[in-house]
Amino acid sequence: METKTQAFFRELPSKIWFRIAFGILAPASVIGGLIYLYFYGNPFVCAFNYLTGLYTPGCGSGRAMSALLRFDIGAAVSYNVLFVVSLPFLAYYFLSWYLRIVAGRVVLPMVRLSFGGYFAIFGAFILFGILRNIPVQPFVWLAP
Repeated sequence: METKTQAFFRELPSKIWFRIAFGILAPASVIGGLIYLYFYGNPFVCAFNYLTGLYTPGCGSGRAMSALLRFDIGAAVSYNVLFVVSLPFLAYYFLSWYLRIVAGRVVLPMVRLSFGGYFAIFGAFILFGILRNIPVQPFVWLAP
């Protein structure tokens, strides 16, 4: 049996006030974050790297995004090549969800992956995380 709270959150994207608020606040938040990154750089420290000295697949993503905002693609690739390569796909994915919520219908089609597709992507991230921690050429080029 569905509670009132569950029904409220299920029906929330169909409410016009929510779609208007989301349509304004989501881009404003992203633009604000990008402006902060451009002027101040990445404020985050990777806790896993701080505690273990090892790099995660996401280490260097904030610095890479800051470099991309300055159109320094070489530096962005040196910080996190996987982030730079996957950024267009992530941008399309989030834009399609944003437009689906704001418009109330599918505007940009989304590619449906099979279980094997998700497994391959997850495996690529794990492999990247392992390879960037091997202290031998050419793998040291993957470290941020």
